Amino acid sequence: MTPEHDGRIVSLVMRDLAKKLAATLRTTSIVYHLSGRVGGTWQLGQKVPPVATLQLDVLDFNRLASGRLTPEEALSCVSLEGDTALAREVLNHTNVPY
Repeated sequence: MTPEHDGRIVSLVMRDLAKKLAATLRTTSIVYHLSGRVGGTWQLGQKVPPVATLQLDVLDFNRLASGRLTPEEALSCVSLEGDTALAREVLNHTNVPY
């Protein structure tokens, strides 16, 4: 993985995921913190303090977003903080095939 290539892919997936989650998040926001070489921190939703954080490895995020890892399987490798009910709902909608 390189920031030039794979980092760009992660950024594009996050852009698409933000659009998909807009109705779910409504007036709130969440943070995805992805660890790894091309990871980073993304706040999705409104520009207000986030109510939940999802932390996982960037590779697991890519597997989840591409449909190669189910939300149930992802629970073993993700850390949910804050509003865990919303975080789980977001996790269930983290699917942006690419």
